[in-house]
Amino acid sequence: MSNESEKVRIDFVYKGQPKDEIPRNITNLVVDDSVTEIGNRAFSRCKALESATLNEGLKQIGDNAFESCTSLKKMDVPGSVEVIGVRAFFECTALESVRLNEGLKRIGNCALCRCAPLEKMDVPGTVEVIGDGAFFECKALQSATLRNGLKQIGKYAFRGCASLEKMDVPGTVVVIGEGAFYECAALESATLRNGLKQIGKYAFGGCACLETMNVPGTVEVIGEFAFCECAALESATLRNGLKQIGTCAFHRCASLEKMDVPGTVEVIGQRAFCECAALESATLRNGLKQIGIMHFVSVLL
Repeated sequence: MSNESEKVRIDFVYKGQPKDEIPRNITNLVVDDSVTEIGNRAFSRCKALESATLNEGLKQIGDNAFESCTSLKKMDVPGSVEVIGVRAFFECTALESVRLNEGLKRIGNCALCRCAPLEKMDVPGTVEVIGDGAFFECKALQSATLRNGLKQIGKYAFRGCASLEKMDVPGTVVVIGEGAFYECAALESATLRNGLKQIGKYAFGGCACLETMNVPGTVEVIGEFAFCECAALESATLRNGLKQIGTCAFHRCASLEKMDVPGTVEVIGQRAFCECAALESATLRNGLKQIGIMHFVSVLL
């Protein structure tokens, strides 16, 4: 006689059924070989779902498809999948492992947001877009590998990934979105490469452990608050090609000791270096057309 406390296991084969026909108490899922798309919200809030086997031939995982599947621990996304939809795995709070394969093109907005136990993410080179908030508050995420082919890192894509220690942004990325790495409190190293054109506002704001920043010469704009409150930042190298340093771009970088602004910079925004308490030297060059007010307040110059 089985123990009454033992969980009842319910297997389910998905053949494209409407959401209303899918039991919410399933524990094991197999997606049939005939399926090319998992529908929006198909398995949303299936809180007992522990395993899901996806088929080769599947093209798209729909919006909110596995949202709040709080018992799901592992996901292997086959290489036939091109799109992971918006909030597809949002708040899958037990999800420890996600394998993405070559063939994937887009990771949707908030796709893996708040998957708290997720420690590692390897993004294949076929991915062109990481959507807004894709890995927002994945607090255990220590490693995220990005590859050439990626073009866009969305707004707040890695915001609040408090365990992320380093980031290498491939040269195919043109824009780092607003707040992309905001409040990545353990981030010590961020490598940016030629090809990047814009560092969005708040992109690295609040990265309290970031010690150095080497901005490539292809970058034209450093956005507002881009490196604000990077308290450990001692060195920031800017190169010819840069045109604009945004408002409060280096606000409260308390360890920054010197700044050499290249001659291609035309605009330094308001309070750009405000409250950089250790700043002893700032070199400005011909070519500069506009300096915002209060840009060197509370510095040692």
